[in-house]
Amino acid sequence: MADHQDRSVFISVPPRTESIALLRTVTGGVATRMQLPLDAIDDLRLAVDEAVTLLLMTSRGASRIEMRLDPTDAELTATVGTDAPIEPWPPHGYQETLPWQVISGLTDGAQMARSERGTPTITFAKRTLDARTT
Repeated sequence: MADHQDRSVFISVPPRTESIALLRTVTGGVATRMQLPLDAIDDLRLAVDEAVTLLLMTSRGASRIEMRLDPTDAELTATVGTDAPIEPWPPHGYQETLPWQVISGLTDGAQMARSERGTPTITFAKRTLDARTT
């Protein structure tokens, strides 16, 4: 079995709304390659959309939006972040925002954290059908 690090995908794009389509497409491609159901792929695409929207709303000084996709046999984990610090992070009241409600409602676990560089990240995962039935 291949190490999941060998299958990881990293993409960095300018922090513009038109970059969301590229991130959604890459997410859909990786999820399709994992043979996730179409509903799960759509959920992941929408979660990526909302994560980027939330980051763009709170990080005006970012020069990059970065996304890492880590596929394993059990799940696809996405980590979306910026290259600029945001204070405070997570933002106050984020649990009540529409983007967070969408992300946490469509995925099998979501969290906000800081990267090793101290920049904001939103991480969420979608389990495969096999992982859900065990």
